[in-house]
Amino acid sequence: MIDLTAIAGGIIPETLEELTASARELLAFAARQTQTLAVIVAAAKRHNPAGWADWAADELGLGGSYLHHLRAVGDMLLDVRAIGGSVALQHYKLLFSLAYNKLVPLTRVPATEMGNFVRVNPTLARMSRDQVRAAVAEWLHEQPAARAVQLNLPGIDAMISFLDEHEDAAENVFSAAAASAERAQSCLRLGFGLIGGAAEYYLAHPDADSLAALQQLKAGVLTSLDAIDQAIKEHQEKL
Repeated sequence: MIDLTAIAGGIIPETLEELTASARELLAFAARQTQTLAVIVAAAKRHNPAGWADWAADELGLGGSYLHHLRAVGDMLLDVRAIGGSVALQHYKLLFSLAYNKLVPLTRVPATEMGNFVRVNPTLARMSRDQVRAAVAEWLHEQPAARAVQLNLPGIDAMISFLDEHEDAAENVFSAAAASAERAQSCLRLGFGLIGGAAEYYLAHPDADSLAALQQLKAGVLTSLDAIDQAIKEHQEKL
């Protein structure tokens, strides 16, 4: 097992084989850390039904719609596992291996129906998030929402597709993109545009999913504002 505490303390693996094994283990865990956290949150809720949200806020710093999405995903995984037997365990492992952004729409499928849903959708692991949403809507006999005509935006589409598939690498990608003052300004303009476009979409679709997304957006913006305010104060003190 990788010893993160040792590495943080300056004790580095001495061989390339050990370095490779440590990196692979770390990447494998990072790719599933949100699912793991979701199961922990849902299990904690079952231990402490009345105070689980306060526990999550006090112990983990989690709250808002992100916490409730985590809880929903965790509940789904635990409910599937609780069905019992080797088949249910296989379904649990399959779901757990999916990207987190695919698991959120899957929470709408009842756990008792998940086995049949998986059998009807054998390519679930290779489906995109939108394909998973469409499959869930079809399973629930919902009419597909009318989609606006999409512009052909190859650069933006490629970036979004990449980040959907490599969600855990997003922060490093954005840091690399803003590697100079000029590029940082470009990233700011692009970021404001993307946030404005997303907010406009959600505001135009007044449903539960849009409300949750807007709440998550608000929480993220407020968190970023706190960090920016702190950074401004620190910079001002140094001037």
